[in-house]
Amino acid sequence: MSHQFLRHFGIIANNKNEKNSAQHYMKVYYLYKKETHDFEFSKPYKTFDVVAGDEEIAKDGDKRVKALYPGYIIFPTTKNPIGGEAFILAEASSV
Repeated sequence: MSHQFLRHFGIIANNKNEKNSAQHYMKVYYLYKKETHDFEFSKPYKTFDVVAGDEEIAKDGDKRVKALYPGYIIFPTTKNPIGGEAFILAEASSV
């Protein structure tokens, strides 16, 4: 079911020949909300891009925002207003 959701929104490719594989889990550990009009990502991130622990994700005014752990970035956007979600960070989880 989760693959159908991700395919519907264009997050993963629609590959009809894809074999079923083991499901992977992620645990959200950080939700960052935009604090200034000067928010920008350090590079062009896409959902489920891998991030390293201590990697600089973005600058928000004078503040540098870094990943706390190795993992994944989810739903990165600069479009939301101040106080809106800019991105979510998640790490691999066994459940």
